[in-house]
Amino acid sequence: MKQKKWAAWLCAVLLAVLLCAVCVPRWQHDVRENGREAIRNAVLHSAVECYAVEGVYPESLSYLEKNYGLTVNRQDYIITYEVFADNQLPSVQVLVRGEED
Repeated sequence: MKQKKWAAWLCAVLLAVLLCAVCVPRWQHDVRENGREAIRNAVLHSAVECYAVEGVYPESLSYLEKNYGLTVNRQDYIITYEVFADNQLPSVQVLVRGEED
């Protein structure tokens, strides 16, 4: 009888380990992807706010950080902010650091 309980317990542990090995990487990817999109939206929102207040889009991401309270996670994400003209919405791209496209 003890042997059956031990085998069932071992089977449950192995199943839990397998489930974690499969699901955790997927959950981590989803979290990073949601963070990437949230950062992009925050940058664009700050740029639009700046345009509404000042009449021009800011020339750099650092201007938004300094003057509009924007904070971004540069440790985990790479953010590119490109301005074409002061009256056109900047191009914002956010990549997850260490992740291939």
